[in-house]
Amino acid sequence: MTQELARLRPAKIIILGSDASITDNVLTQAGAYADTVERTAGVDRYATSAAVSAATFEPGTPVAYLANGEKFPDALSGAAAAGHLGGPVLLTQQDSIPGQVTQELARLRPAKIIILGSDASITDNVLTQAGAIN
Repeated sequence: MTQELARLRPAKIIILGSDASITDNVLTQAGAYADTVERTAGVDRYATSAAVSAATFEPGTPVAYLANGEKFPDALSGAAAAGHLGGPVLLTQQDSIPGQVTQELARLRPAKIIILGSDASITDNVLTQAGAIN
């Protein structure tokens, strides 16, 4: 990774996740490769996904994706579509949308919300909650 950072010579590095996930030592090391190193994080993975969205997207996004925060394949699969269509992937619990994610969806006011994964990953309760937000 250090070779790639040296090759890319980024002006800015953004670390995603709290110091429980990525230590401050990594931020210090990243400073050798960029003038600006920032952390975007929340108290948990759900709040972090909302923080990343808030730092990246303006209200009125065309789409927002919801994926189970405990099962990464759906979020990983949806990330390419989200990037292409200009919307965030927000993490949710299997049976309910966490408060920080609900707040971010309300702020974003996306034209549509797409649930990633089957009802084994995200229940109809989340669909109902998402419909009430949108």
